[in-house]
Amino acid sequence: MPSVVYALRRDEIWHWYKKAWRRSLWPFHAFLLVMPLGLICLLRREMDVASIVEGGMLGILACGVMIAYPQMRYRSEVRTLILDERGVRGVRGKTDYFVEWAKIARVEQQDGYLVITERKLNAFIIPMRAFASEEEKAAFLDFAENRISQGI
Repeated sequence: MPSVVYALRRDEIWHWYKKAWRRSLWPFHAFLLVMPLGLICLLRREMDVASIVEGGMLGILACGVMIAYPQMRYRSEVRTLILDERGVRGVRGKTDYFVEWAKIARVEQQDGYLVITERKLNAFIIPMRAFASEEEKAAFLDFAENRISQGI
């Protein structure tokens, strides 16, 4: 069974998040900026400067939390990912977790990373430096892609 051992750095999490933001997360941030503004103006039934400033500040705070959350959840511990017929098993320190293939949305190479994305948008972000060779990376990727395409 293919496996990989790696540790992500905080700057790699930030780099990946910036790329994900450009690709697909920006609409969520736009909504988080506009929604509190509209909600406050609607509840107060007026669109004065105080409502706009308060709504804007709440929107900025919500976006800041969304940006900071992956950084806060980050753990620098070494991780081991093991792929098998049932899914992806991850081990980080004393934490052991498992995700079935049916819950994996896609596996792809993105900007120097191999990314295994769950349907609920969590992701395993594996830096290419984690693989000893191009062949090892290709075998890992092929195994994962085959399981997803088979709908296992």
